[in-house]
Amino acid sequence: MALPVAAFGLASVLSVLVAGLHVFAGGPVVVPVLFEVLPERVAVLAYFTWHCGTASLLAMAAGFGWAAARPDGRSAGRLASLIAAGFGGLGLSIALFISPAAWQTPMPYAFWLIALVGGLAALTDRRTA
Repeated sequence: MALPVAAFGLASVLSVLVAGLHVFAGGPVVVPVLFEVLPERVAVLAYFTWHCGTASLLAMAAGFGWAAARPDGRSAGRLASLIAAGFGGLGLSIALFISPAAWQTPMPYAFWLIALVGGLAALTDRRTA
């Protein structure tokens, strides 16, 4: 198996794993607190964005999976890598400039790992469609 195929596949698996941790480990801890401490309007917005994060991770997993399975999916893998890097930059910025408490969450780390693996695949992929 060529490096790009393996790396796109690994990026897909990492995206699914992070989505699973987000939902099954983070959800029971974070979501109930939202509605206890925040005004309802703010809590609902935070709840919505929580699910946007899950959907984004699963969409990235699909893009990476397509790129791993088929050369014509390379653009989806590249896009997923850029999205992961963007989310990684956002998480890092929040940790550096908004609140150091973000360092205690996966936010500044998880997306960079996915972006690095997907980026490695994107930069080394020489398959023809």
